[in-house]
Amino acid sequence: MSDVRRPRPVATGEDKTTVMVDKYRLLKPIGEGGMGTVWLAESVDPKVTKRVALKRMRSQFLDDPSVYKRFIAEARIAARMQQSNIVHLIAYGETETDAGREPFFAMEYIEGTNVWKVFKHCAKSGQRLPPAAAMYIVNQAALGLHHAHSLRDEVGRPLGIVHRDVSMSNLLISTDGLVKVADFGVAWAVDN
Repeated sequence: MSDVRRPRPVATGEDKTTVMVDKYRLLKPIGEGGMGTVWLAESVDPKVTKRVALKRMRSQFLDDPSVYKRFIAEARIAARMQQSNIVHLIAYGETETDAGREPFFAMEYIEGTNVWKVFKHCAKSGQRLPPAAAMYIVNQAALGLHHAHSLRDEVGRPLGIVHRDVSMSNLLISTDGLVKVADFGVAWAVDN
């Protein structure tokens, strides 16, 4: 990965170094996008450990106000969406790094796969995705996208959220079969 930054190394009892972002321990990179890198991370609360997908803004954009604004807009959009077919925002924050203040946000981690990997597996094995499975995936994704598109502000005005990057890699399928829309990074909303 070209964008691995070390914000706060912390020595552990086993003589290893753990990379921390705020209250999250970074485990491994799991995704790459235009504005940032997504990491599998876990909270470090001694009573409750929770795995999250933690999105960090790329270091080369830390001084770019327009990218910073888009990154924050993605977090604001995600914070409004409370629907089972959309990946939920858990927390937003900023942490000090050698490069300066770095924004990040933690989202629910979806244990499973994405539609791209399902199609790739089908192609490799010479199988087709059953029509009922394809219809289920599209239906579930449509429910999430409809929720996003239907959101309104505090006074009832439509927010006009449009995802703009619905792709097979942005449709996640959990191990229990729930389809979730991810990555509203290039989404457009009226207040953008």
